[in-house]
Amino acid sequence: MKNLYLIDFDGTLTKEDSTRSFLREISNTYQYFMYYYLYPLKYIISYYFLRGDSYTIKKYRFYYFTSKISATDIKQKLERWDKHIDSILLDGAIEFIRKLKGNPDNEVYIVSAGISIILNGWTEREGVGLITNLFNASFTCPHNVFEHEYDCDRVGKVLRIRSEIDIDQYNRIIAYGDTPNDFDMFMLSDKFIYRSLEIA
Repeated sequence: MKNLYLIDFDGTLTKEDSTRSFLREISNTYQYFMYYYLYPLKYIISYYFLRGDSYTIKKYRFYYFTSKISATDIKQKLERWDKHIDSILLDGAIEFIRKLKGNPDNEVYIVSAGISIILNGWTEREGVGLITNLFNASFTCPHNVFEHEYDCDRVGKVLRIRSEIDIDQYNRIIAYGDTPNDFDMFMLSDKFIYRSLEIA
């Protein structure tokens, strides 16, 4: 029996948001406040009060950080970032992933609304697939800082899963998540696990 495990990352496997943690690490207090809160303030206000788009906030934030902070500093942080991710994982999370990977009938994918360059090192080390927002290293503005026009979140997770995985080849699809943003992915699965790392 061939099983496909689709696992959300932030909150499901971690104690804190991996993107926010990374942005804190590559910036000082002043830079973090400016690029995370002040510069994208109008998009934050639009999201909370005018039904704006959270993906726009994410694009502008990542644009400000990656365009205004030294590329060398960012690269140095990324070289050892998988170790930092280990430190923000929930207790038992890495054992959970490795146990799933230990079964040759299982294929495991992290499906995250995070960002590729932040998660690549850890997922490659653990030998799991990654579906997330793809950073565009050739970006020229906030609108093309990521390769896709939609966020890898909510229904965007389903669109990306269907575009990158032939789900019909699996006997079972099991999805894990911790917020309503994962419910669309749950609808794609045969079984879903909410806020738990129970092995199904």
